[in-house]
Amino acid sequence: RTLTLIGVGALALAVWGLADRFWPTRSAPLGDPGRKMVVVLPLENLGPVEEEYFADGITDEITSRLASVAGLGVISNTSARQYKRNRPSIKQIGEELGVDYALEGSVRWAGGKESPRVTITPRLVRVSDDTQVWGEVYQRPLDDIFEIQSEIAKNVVSKLGSTLAEAGAGLEAWPTENLEAYQAYLRGLSFRKRPDYTLANWQSAVDNFRVAVELDPEFATAWAELALSNSLIYFLRLDPTEERAAEAQEAAERAAELAPANPEVQIAFGYYFYYVEGDYERALEHFGIADKALPGDPRVLEAKGYVERRQGDWLSALGHLKGALERNPRDASLAAELGETYACLRQYPEAVKAYDQAIVFAPEEAWPYVAKVWSYWLWKGRSGLIQSREAIEQIPEPSDPLAVSVRFWQEIYEGRYERALAVLDAVPDEVIESWYSVRLKSLLAASVYEQLGQSERARANFARAAEILEQSVSSRTDDPRLRSALGVAYAGLGRKVDAIREGRRALEILPVRKDAFSGNSFEFELAIIYAMSGETAKAIEQIDKLLSVPWLLSLEFLELDPLWESVRRDPAFGKLVDKHG
Repeated sequence: RTLTLIGVGALALAVWGLADRFWPTRSAPLGDPGRKMVVVLPLENLGPVEEEYFADGITDEITSRLASVAGLGVISNTSARQYKRNRPSIKQIGEELGVDYALEGSVRWAGGKESPRVTITPRLVRVSDDTQVWGEVYQRPLDDIFEIQSEIAKNVVSKLGSTLAEAGAGLEAWPTENLEAYQAYLRGLSFRKRPDYTLANWQSAVDNFRVAVELDPEFATAWAELALSNSLIYFLRLDPTEERAAEAQEAAERAAELAPANPEVQIAFGYYFYYVEGDYERALEHFGIADKALPGDPRVLEAKGYVERRQGDWLSALGHLKGALERNPRDASLAAELGETYACLRQYPEAVKAYDQAIVFAPEEAWPYVAKVWSYWLWKGRSGLIQSREAIEQIPEPSDPLAVSVRFWQEIYEGRYERALAVLDAVPDEVIESWYSVRLKSLLAASVYEQLGQSERARANFARAAEILEQSVSSRTDDPRLRSALGVAYAGLGRKVDAIREGRRALEILPVRKDAFSGNSFEFELAIIYAMSGETAKAIEQIDKLLSVPWLLSLEFLELDPLWESVRRDPAFGKLVDKHG
C-alpha cells in the first residue's frame, strides 16, 4: 500500500510557523543581570483611527533609539504591542515582562496640512511602586518629531542612570528631512508588522516604502525596509520572480551605500542574503555587524537562529532563539519557532511547553495548537493520540485549514479512513500549498482509497494529481516542492523510474548541504517514493539518515502511521529501531 500520506503529514509539520518568522526589538539579558530593563508601551493615539499608524511608528522609533544604548535592556516592540488593546496594571506588565520601568503616553496631531503640530506626553513609570519617575508634555511643530523622539530617549536614559555616551549616535538618528516620506515609511511599517501575514499586507508595505524613497532618495532606512519586504515576499514564494529579487537587491545596496553603519540597514542586507541569495555566511556577517550596534537585540538573535538552523547548527540556533524570547517574551510566533527547534532536536517535552506558551499569547490562533498536536505524535506516537485529540478539540476555529489538516491526520492515525475522506471533502481548494510542500486533495484522497482497497479510485486520483502537477512543473521547473509531489504521484501510478527521478531532482534543487532545515523534507519525500516503488532498502537508508540528524521525524511517528506497515515488516527496520531507539 502507498505511503503518500505520511510524507504529507511530516511536511505539514512545518506549516504552523509559516517558514521562519520575521523581524519586529524578561529577564535581564544574559551575562548582565544588573542591566535595567525597560519596555516602551504602545503610545495611545488620541486622534482619528486613521492616524494610529503614526502613534505606533513613534512607539517603535523610541524603542529603537533606546535599544541602541548599551546600558539598557529594552523589550521588543512585538511583546509590548500585546498590551495595546487590553492593558493590565503596570505592576502586572512588569511581572510578565520582567522589566523595571515602563514608558507610556499618548500622541495627538493638531492643525492642518499647512502647519501641523503634534503633542506627545511620555511618562516613565517605576514598576515596583507604580511611581512616575519622569514626565513631559511636548507640543511642537511636526517638523520637530525627530528632535522630540531624541529628547524623550535621552530623558529616559538619564533617569535610568545610563550615560549618553553608551548610546553612540543611536539617540540622535534623523532618518529623513521629508515628513511626507517619513509618514509613508510609517504606513509601510504598519502594514509589514500586521499579525496576519498576507501578500496584500506586504505588498502595501512595499508600495508605501516605494513612495518614501521616491520622496526622499536619501532615506536609508526606507530603502532597507523596501529590501526587507521584497526579500520576504520572494522567500515565501508569494512572488519568486527575478523582478522581485532584483528590487530587493537594488534597495539593499542603496541602503548600504547611504548608511553602511546603520544596524537596521545591516539587518535588512542580512535578510536579503538569507532570503534571496541563500548565502548564509554573508547573512551572518551582516547580522554580526548589526549585533555590535544593537547588542542583545532580539531581532538579531532571532535572525542568527534562523540562519543557523539552515546551516544545521541546531544547538547554536536554540541558544539564540531562547535568548531572543527572553528579550521578546510575549511573541507567540517566536515561542512557536523555539518549539519547532526543540521538536527538531527531539526534545519534545520542551517543545510542548513552548507551544503552550505560544497558545497563551495567541489563544485565538490555530497554529500553536496544531504544532502541539504534531509534537504529541512525534513524541508519543500511538500513546499520544488521546492528548492530540484533546488539543485538536481546543482549537478555537475548527474551520481553519490547519485545524482541518490535523483532524484529517488524527482520523488516519486512528484508522478511520472514511472519516478522513469526509474531513478532506471540507477543504475548498484542490491545491494545498505551503512554504515547504505542495499537495493536492486528489493526491491525499488517492492514499486513503488505497487503504480502503479501492484501487481504481486511487489510481484515478493519482492520475489527476500527476496531470495538474505536470502542468505546474512546466512553468516552475526549479520548484522542489512540485518535483517532489509529482514524484509521489508517479509512484502511486507505478511509474517507478519517473518517480525516483523527480524525487532526486527535488533534492538536487534544494540539497541538505544548502539548507539543512528544508532539504531534509525532500530527503523524506524521496524515502516515501522509494517505499512506494518497492525500494524498501533505499527507503530505510533514507530514514536512517534522517533519524541521525535533527529533524521532524521520530521512530514513534513511523510506528504510528499505518502506511509504513510494509517497511516496518522488513528486518532492516528492526535494526533501525535498535540503532535509534
